[in-house]
Amino acid sequence: MTSPNPNAVGSGARRERGERQAAAIDLLDRPAVHLAEDPMAFRRIRMHLGELRQWFDRRCRWPLLATRELIRLVKIPAWTRVGHGLPDLQHPLDYELFTWVLWYAAGDHSEQFLLSELVVEIEARANAAAGERHVDFDDYVHRQAMVRALRAHERLGTLRRIDGDPNAWMNRGEGGNGLYEFGPLAYRWLVSLRREGLERLLARDDPATEVAVETDLPPRVRLYRGLLLDPAVYRADDPEAFRLLLDRHERRRIADELFDVTGWELEVTGAYASLVRPNGSAGRHGELFPARRARTDLVLLICTAVHEAVNGSEDVEAPGGFGRSAPAKGIGAAWRCGEPDNQGCVVLTEAQLERLVVALADRYRTYWGTTLAGHSTAGLLREVLEEMRTWDLLRGPDAHGCYRILPLASRFRGQYAEEPAEPEDLGREPADPSGGGRP
Repeated sequence: MTSPNPNAVGSGARRERGERQAAAIDLLDRPAVHLAEDPMAFRRIRMHLGELRQWFDRRCRWPLLATRELIRLVKIPAWTRVGHGLPDLQHPLDYELFTWVLWYAAGDHSEQFLLSELVVEIEARANAAAGERHVDFDDYVHRQAMVRALRAHERLGTLRRIDGDPNAWMNRGEGGNGLYEFGPLAYRWLVSLRREGLERLLARDDPATEVAVETDLPPRVRLYRGLLLDPAVYRADDPEAFRLLLDRHERRRIADELFDVTGWELEVTGAYASLVRPNGSAGRHGELFPARRARTDLVLLICTAVHEAVNGSEDVEAPGGFGRSAPAKGIGAAWRCGEPDNQGCVVLTEAQLERLVVALADRYRTYWGTTLAGHSTAGLLREVLEEMRTWDLLRGPDAHGCYRILPLASRFRGQYAEEPAEPEDLGREPADPSGGGRP
């Protein structure tokens, strides 16, 4: 009788763990995994379904739904965050109409239906609930919002367009009365929230205000949800949950467990914690930062300039984010900002941020595509704010009109391979801080 080969056993265990990690990442990165669209991923999750269901329930209190057609991990955040939105949806009405489409699906519309039938039902029900002409599809802006909602559903797979062109409907052209049917995910997309959670959401004066989805979640559950869903967990946001990471042994246990399930490394500083994916792990189902687009370049340049203005030009990172170091060089030297606050954030006025955007545009505009390069200062500032909010690198403005660059931004730096020549005077004030001094 021969003894087993320990290398063969180790190789098999590593292969099994890799398969389980890939299954977990599919669940985290995708709204759902469909058998018809990706049978390999579907079967991989099925193979580890019991183990993954138990882990996500224990650590995150997330249900894992499985049918013969699809598998969905219901990823409920601990806090409402700006970056949790859908990229196709731009305005509150877009989200409202997106939800009304799901309401229509819940009304036993299992057969194919026409767009005209859908919009008549939505308009009538929305106006009965919120008042006359709250939704009015004679209004072009409302039709635009409806088309964005339809596109978001098509991208998610909750809705399938069989025929027709929603743009033609939006523009009142021919061929606009499209034919649709719901996909199986449409009946499993809505999540039930407790009444008190909905009341907290409705009570907000500022839609960007972060609200706890559930008030009785244990700190560990909040921590795991934040690490798996958000770019970072900030100590200032949830000191109780972050305290778990301050104990060296507990931090090691959490890091080992998360690596075992996902293959991602836990990074912890004094101000934030985040999960770092290996290079090349971005698949077609999940976008990671930094993305390959021009406005991300601009965000990286801003992170670099803030780092240089605070830390100096040395490639170092303070334990909690932005630190204090040697005198700065380049744009970071010509452009001024204050020292980090006690939470590791750099506070900027809108004029300071606009001045930095002007300086960077003067120097790097030739590296950008025609769309971004053609923006005014105000347009560039809007792009920057949207991108940095999406990745939780910036918050604000507050009541005083100030923005906070969050500690995670200190981790990122960007530069082009061939740096352009220095402008003569990057330190000058723009003629009009509100947007008049356009590059």
